[in-house]
Amino acid sequence: MLRVEVPADLGQARRPAGVSQRQQQDGPDRLRPGGALIINVGHPEGEDKLEKVLTATIGEVFPNVARDPLEDVNTLLVASEEPVTADNLRSAAETLPEDLRPLARATAARLGERLRGGDVYTDDHAPVEWLIDASIIEEAAGGAD
Repeated sequence: MLRVEVPADLGQARRPAGVSQRQQQDGPDRLRPGGALIINVGHPEGEDKLEKVLTATIGEVFPNVARDPLEDVNTLLVASEEPVTADNLRSAAETLPEDLRPLARATAARLGERLRGGDVYTDDHAPVEWLIDASIIEEAAGGAD
């Protein structure tokens, strides 16, 4: 498993590590067969633009992408060469240590299809700063409606 953190602190106006398509292309080669890349996406409540961009970008590299809307301000994106489904996770839960099974089942209950839309970011086109700045301005102006 590879894990990438995308900061929830929108005051950090910089491109998060691993956002561009070229940066994601190494992912499949670094995973064991059946492994997954998990990206933790922090975002303001109700804001999904960054999640859509990251989903579109990793979707160009991995054939299977799912989302776990863990909290209103935090989503996990799961990408793999293998299908990423709630049924697969529920089945795998039975092979886990007993104390991890409830967590896997709860995650399976939230796991859903990826969001559609969003640009694919490349090294030449990755305006994450614009997305972050727009979110900051929107929050300062009273939030999204």
